[in-house]
Amino acid sequence: MDVLQPDIIYVNGRRYRRNPIDVTIVRPTEAYLEDDVELGEQDDDDFAVEQTEKGFRVSMNVAAEFFKFIIGKSGETKKRIERETKCIISVPTKGSDGQVVLSGSDKVALLAAQSQIEVLVESAKMKQPWTHFLSIPLNTPPMQQQFQVFQDEVLKRFPKARSVDSSIFQNPAKLHLTIGTLKLYGAEDKEKAIQLLQNSLEAIIRKNVEEKIPAKIHVQGLEYMNDDPGEVDVLYAKVSLNGLQRIADELVGVFSAAGLAHHDSDGSVKLHATLMNSKLRRNDDDTIATEIGNRRHRASRHSFDAEQILTEFKDYFFSDVPFETIHLSERFSSGSDNYYNCAHSITF
Repeated sequence: MDVLQPDIIYVNGRRYRRNPIDVTIVRPTEAYLEDDVELGEQDDDDFAVEQTEKGFRVSMNVAAEFFKFIIGKSGETKKRIERETKCIISVPTKGSDGQVVLSGSDKVALLAAQSQIEVLVESAKMKQPWTHFLSIPLNTPPMQQQFQVFQDEVLKRFPKARSVDSSIFQNPAKLHLTIGTLKLYGAEDKEKAIQLLQNSLEAIIRKNVEEKIPAKIHVQGLEYMNDDPGEVDVLYAKVSLNGLQRIADELVGVFSAAGLAHHDSDGSVKLHATLMNSKLRRNDDDTIATEIGNRRHRASRHSFDAEQILTEFKDYFFSDVPFETIHLSERFSSGSDNYYNCAHSITF
């Protein structure tokens, strides 16, 4: 099945298959591109090929986090690509930023080397953690107040509910609706995401929201993400707004086509406003305090029993929140208002 249904990787709007076997690339358009992608004629400008006195050169913007994947263990990956394509690959030194530069006398081989590196970097990115997400802030004062009442009532009514404690409740200042998660590594990815979000203001948002009526997200009721109410990891609030699902699906589709997000084409985006999450748990048995960069690593999940909570609060009304803005938020961060750091936002 790995051969019949290989992993698909998006690079610069093009779709590539990642083959489970080693092959020698002849041309990037012949070896990796899916057959159903209409490319038309490609020219040198597509790949920014520069002609030099000794041949040709291509400069690639690659986030520093992925230099090690281009080099490989003991430099083997870099040596292999250089050997197959007869090109020279120059990678910035560890701890520095800059472009990966390819040079060689054969233009086709140079493009083949670039294609290999692009696919290699995108493959590596697929294994990296999400760095950002598209969010709609739900942390209005009425919403925070109703959420606090919900938390207090749950803890008071069900003190013996298995693994339910105050630590697994969301921070009220960070209440939000998640549209989709993103992987943004390096300045180029972030700039691309900002531009996509800005372009979506007219192309997606306004056409799906009636401007004559103030748009409000109705937050009421509870749902959970698995099939056993006694073994829940994430409990979230139901949300509704005419056109919101279409907005979310189209937004994530745009970011997915750009290679910045993952979207299952067979299903809709799962809109969710997290209220309780077992990943937030803090107790003496968990290892919490380790941080690498801005990514936290926690011990394995301990699910909680939400059966009584779902029964008693199934129709609990939280708030009607104005739908006015979408943020490009940074994971595991806090801004001056205690919400997530905002890389960019659109307001409408």
